[in-house]
Amino acid sequence: TQSTWELMIGVLLPGFTIQHEFEMFANKGVMTIPNPKLHSSLGLFLSSPLPDPMAGAAFFYSIPPYTTLQFLGAISNARPSDILHTHWGIDPLVNVQPEIKLVVEIMPLTAIAPLAEELVKSDSKLDFAKKVALNLFNYMQSFNTNTSTQYITVTADIFNKWYDKFIHKYQLDPNFVYKSSEQNLLH
Repeated sequence: TQSTWELMIGVLLPGFTIQHEFEMFANKGVMTIPNPKLHSSLGLFLSSPLPDPMAGAAFFYSIPPYTTLQFLGAISNARPSDILHTHWGIDPLVNVQPEIKLVVEIMPLTAIAPLAEELVKSDSKLDFAKKVALNLFNYMQSFNTNTSTQYITVTADIFNKWYDKFIHKYQLDPNFVYKSSEQNLLH
């Protein structure tokens, strides 16, 4: 049975038709998202205002075994649509999953605000970029011909060699950068 709010909320995954159907569990609507690594963004919208102007639709995702929820974003009467960047393609816990669950819950805006503030503090693209930079540093360090700890001396073609190796390893396992050993970069 569809709830009243379910008819007001829509989800759009690029390349798919608009989704309005959620499986209901208590006060949450749940939708299966197949092959999440292919979905770098998703659109959310209200097709009509929520009855409570002090509430919003909070969206979460959950990966198997579906015991925790990760906040994605929210919409409300004040902001009735949004496009969320999921970063599922570069998240090593998500991009290996054949499917995940998208969960929506109508919540007071006062409960959504701290979730949104915490989300702004995290930056998965920056984390991924740091891992790529660390991978490059470690690769260059392995060819260092200088015994000084202040300088790395390598051949001029080192970047091209690293890039070719990086692409090959990424094609075999997009999560390989998360498996690299952590070292402190020279600051």
